[in-house]
Amino acid sequence: MPPLYRCHVSFSGEQGTDDLRSLFDHWIAEQGVERQLPLDPGTTTSDGATLSSARAESPDASAIRFSLVNEVEDGQCETSLTAILCDDVSTAWIDVEWTPGSAFATPPDIRPPDLATNLLTRFDCSVGESPIRPTPIVLEESNVVGFLQQLQEPDRQVPVVVVAADRWDDWTASLDRCHDLQKGIMGLAPVLILTRAANAAMNEGLGSSLTVQSGSISCFSPGLDPLTADPRAHRSVPRELYVSNPDATIRRISRVLLTHALKRDLPDIYRNDFIRQPGFPRHKGIDETELLSTLYRLEDEVAELRSNFELEVLEHEETTRALDDAQSRVSYLQTRLISVKGQGAFDPTPEPAIPAAADSCLEALSYAGQYLDNVVIGDTANSASELDEYPQSQVWGAKAWRALRTLQEYATAKLEDDFEGNLFNFCARPPDGYLPLITRHDVAMQEGDATDNDPTRRNARYFPVPEEVIADGEAYMCAHIKITQGGSPAPRIHFLDDTTGQTGNIYVGYFGKHLP
Repeated sequence: MPPLYRCHVSFSGEQGTDDLRSLFDHWIAEQGVERQLPLDPGTTTSDGATLSSARAESPDASAIRFSLVNEVEDGQCETSLTAILCDDVSTAWIDVEWTPGSAFATPPDIRPPDLATNLLTRFDCSVGESPIRPTPIVLEESNVVGFLQQLQEPDRQVPVVVVAADRWDDWTASLDRCHDLQKGIMGLAPVLILTRAANAAMNEGLGSSLTVQSGSISCFSPGLDPLTADPRAHRSVPRELYVSNPDATIRRISRVLLTHALKRDLPDIYRNDFIRQPGFPRHKGIDETELLSTLYRLEDEVAELRSNFELEVLEHEETTRALDDAQSRVSYLQTRLISVKGQGAFDPTPEPAIPAAADSCLEALSYAGQYLDNVVIGDTANSASELDEYPQSQVWGAKAWRALRTLQEYATAKLEDDFEGNLFNFCARPPDGYLPLITRHDVAMQEGDATDNDPTRRNARYFPVPEEVIADGEAYMCAHIKITQGGSPAPRIHFLDDTTGQTGNIYVGYFGKHLP
């Protein structure tokens, strides 16, 4: 099977066999292996670990291969360093391969070995014109134009991972997360982190179809087509998943990058002169190319489905925590009621004055018109009805109804002078006697800089309001509620808060698919 990891780079030809041998010996010592590599080509064993060394010569180059094989659960894991050493530019690649012990064995979760970090630290490595560094590169606004030119070079061979600084967190936290990401994808691609000014400049240069959202990760694939030819070819991970589940983020990004790493051919001189030499395993044959291509495509599809599932799990976990908190509160209040000899502590719950749940997105809007005094629904029935064509419409409708009821709860608190903050603050720390039905993670009070500064995307968020609210009769509704945290179509409710204005109402301008 294909390697579970590959770091494939080039460096100056000045370094030789001794440098790479020293690098590998240092790494195996870190793994707790007491012996070093055999000085002559061959194999040695130490405490269940097998060390191998191979060397071959040709008129134009020399080749070396060092490997460590360890027994792992359900199979064997081999980490190898192979290099083709030339006078001008040398090439090296680190592979981690797994041999299953049975037909039903599950591949282990492989992270980049420290050997890759050591290689990138010791040598000035690159893939084509793209430098591969052991730490993230900070991209300032002044360097954005040059970077965009490099990004769109037709002969770029390697993906580029771009991390946008988080506007909701400080720079140190953004940089720390980026360093953790770098460790998880070490050697697979260059990693750059954008300052906020660089982020805005880059989005202006890329256009709306390839916007890098604040706090998110974008992976720009290589290829001959312009970046805008197929934006879907360039993967991204939303901030919500990146911040709340970094391990899932690293797994998702590494799968995408590994696919590209394995598609890159090993040097012709290796296949022509060295692949059949003793100690050098035969490379995958040309007849397996189509099978591997299909495997890569299916892995991409699985990664996308897994990402959507992980976002759903995160939302389910938040809902479960909210339910647990509510049940604990009910139990506490029942106990208090009994302690003061209250009657009816365990009586059945009476029918609520308003419906407890909505079964569709349109029904949620209909209920709001009937039962919520301070939530005004705009002309958004058509966009909501599009959501009802999806299998998840009942789940989305129930969540939307909870969100709309929370808007009413918030408006009531403001009108009664029981609360002074905004909806986000209300959901995070509600005043006594009020119970929001969504979490603060569901609420965004503003859009990212890319949306605010893009006329097309900004105009898509203007919706009608009464002239007593805004004289022009329409408002930019950047505040929104996330019915789901990610995936597609990622429903949103956009609203305008006029609870401190003349009307005291909240105006819902849009409920539908994620706006562009």
